[in-house]
Amino acid sequence: MESRLSGSWSKLVERLETWLDTIIVNLANFILAIIVFALTYGLGRVLQKYAHKGLDRIIKQKSISNLLSNIMSIDIIILGLILALSILNLNTALQSILAGAGVAGLAVG
Repeated sequence: MESRLSGSWSKLVERLETWLDTIIVNLANFILAIIVFALTYGLGRVLQKYAHKGLDRIIKQKSISNLLSNIMSIDIIILGLILALSILNLNTALQSILAGAGVAGLAVG
């Protein structure tokens, strides 16, 4: 019983060490992904305000100008999310998101 417990404990410690090594190796990519997403989120919000002001001059209906400026902002934020996921090498998550967007596009169409 004691040898099984010792073997399990050593496997647990070994697994935790590999996780720690992986975290340390990918820490720079994680920080860069957070920075990229934060910058694109901020850029999306700032451009939304400018686009809303510009569209208000061109389009008289507020609902249409709100819709177009929101779509532009969401597109930029989604682009930032895709960039952040690609920096983190999360290809499967990125493919799932793109597949979901394709299905949503078909459903809307």
